[in-house]
Amino acid sequence: MSVHIDANVIISFIDEADPNHGKALKLVNKLSRDRVASMLTLVELASIYS
Repeated sequence: MSVHIDANVIISFIDEADPNHGKALKLVNKLSRDRVASMLTLVELASIYS
């Protein structure tokens, strides 16, 4: 089963200074390895990091 990950989880996972970084690490590590992000999430991330 695929698990869709939203931009806020990816951002918190990547950004060690994010207040939710620890929670995001735990969440992502608990999920199955079949993790996906939608095209909309990728566009949102591109917008945030550009």
